[in-house]
Amino acid sequence: MYKSYIHSILNHAKFSPDLGGEGGPANPAEPAEPAEPAETAEPADSVEPGQKFFTQKELDNIITERLNREKKAQEIEIEKRERLAKMTAEERASEELKNRLAELEGYKAKAERADAVKKATKTLTDYGIPTAFAEYVADADEETTMLNVKDFKAVWDAEKQAAVKAALAGDTPKKPGQAKAPEVDSFLAEFSKY
Repeated sequence: MYKSYIHSILNHAKFSPDLGGEGGPANPAEPAEPAEPAETAEPADSVEPGQKFFTQKELDNIITERLNREKKAQEIEIEKRERLAKMTAEERASEELKNRLAELEGYKAKAERADAVKKATKTLTDYGIPTAFAEYVADADEETTMLNVKDFKAVWDAEKQAAVKAALAGDTPKKPGQAKAPEVDSFLAEFSKY
């Protein structure tokens, strides 16, 4: 809302001749009136439930934190470039190789994790457990993954059994097969006599 308000003021000042826009003030003796915001207040209907509102202080804190993070990232990048500029060509090549190897190790770890999750998914399917739990039971070592799946299956079966018992809990009929006698409305019974 504030952004649109500022834009409306800037656009009005830029293109309105009476506020000193492109042609200058049309009548300098008249004081300039401030522009009205396009949206002064939103109706209460448009506020969605659960929508969070921020105070100006909270917004200032959020913006300050974000600016500090960006500033720190820029400083790190500048230091890195300065350090690389001071190095010889051989040192730069060595540094770049080291960075690429670290990046490669990261990709390798992600690929191994994806492979472990894929194997865990297959194992879970074999045991009849939903595959959504593959991320939680997967491990780099296949034996550990298998042990995790077996332990999870034991817990899964116990919890499933408890849920079934809870769902089926209730009173059983006393004498199955007997229907209740239909309830007779006393007024209707008296009326039918006449």
